[in-house]
Parts: sequence; structure tokens; C-alpha cells
Amino acid sequence: MQRFLIKIFKVKKTFILFLYAFICKVYCRFLFYINGVKVGSFHCKGIPYIHKSLHATINIGDHFNMNNGARFSDSGLNGKCRIEVRDTATLIIGNNVGMSDVTITCHEKITIGNNVLLGVGAQIRDTDNHSLNPQDRIKGLDWKNGSSPILMENGVKWVAWRSSKHHPSLPYYLLCKA
Repeated sequence: MQRFLIKIFKVKKTFILFLYAFICKVYCRFLFYINGVKVGSFHCKGIPYIHKSLHATINIGDHFNMNNGARFSDSGLNGKCRIEVRDTATLIIGNNVGMSDVTITCHEKITIGNNVLLGVGAQIRDTDNHSLNPQDRIKGLDWKNGSSPILMENGVKWVAWRSSKHHPSLPYYLLCKA
């Protein structure tokens, strides 16, 4: 009897996770749609945060995998993927890209090539997010300062746990194959 109850519990748990994953995928597709994100085939576990300004562009290739939250990430972190593309910026994510609880903040242009894996909590930002000059902050020019494009080539094997790719002081930042 005990084995039977354990079996029922496992089937119930599997069914609930399957149902939750299905609901997350439908909701994620809705988020992509209302934000005008062009996306190919994808798997989304958990609910991400997506913000795209009206004139910004987000293009995501096929076989995109996104894990959000402790339930779907081996790290146990309770974060979620956060994709934020401002003003007229462009974010391009290639085919076969996977990420878990990753933050991407784009104010100019970020290109992530094909076959790239982004580790848990990795942050990719092409901006300083704010000026160090108080006069710029007073004038509302914070978002216009310290931004430069980021390119991750095809085949970057791994951007490690909680690493950050944020180099606005360089004219152009390039990540080479690992």
C-alpha cells in the first residue's frame, strides 16, 4: 500500500510540473507577443521579466531555452531571466542559446551568436546604467551615457555563474569562442 501511495504522489507531482511548464510556456509566448519579440522555437520554464521599449528590437532564434527560478535551475537561486531593451536598442539572440536566471540589459546593441550557454545569474549589459556625472543625472541623460555594443561569437561554450560582461568603456567588446 505504501509503495502504491508513493507511486501516486510521484505521478501527481510529475503531472503538476508538466502542467506548470505548459502554462509557463503559453504565458511566455504571450509575453513575447505583447512585447513584439520575434522568436523561433523555444522552451521556457518559469516566468521571465521582459521589457521592450516601443522602438527597440528583440530577435530570438530557434531552440532557445530559458530557465527561471529555483524550481527549474540547479543553482537553487530564486531569480528569473530579465531581458530589458530600451529606446532604439537591438538585442539579437541566435539559435541554440540557453540561459538560467540571466539578466540582459540592452541600451545600444547586444548580439549573442549561435550555440551559446549563459550560466546561472550571468549579466550582460552594454551600458553603465547611469552617469557618474551628477549634472547628467539632473538633466535626465543617465541612459545615454556609457554604452557600447557587445558581440558574443558563435560557439561561446559557457558564460560562468554570476559573471558579468559589461564593458562600456571599450569601443567594441568581443567574446571569443571558449
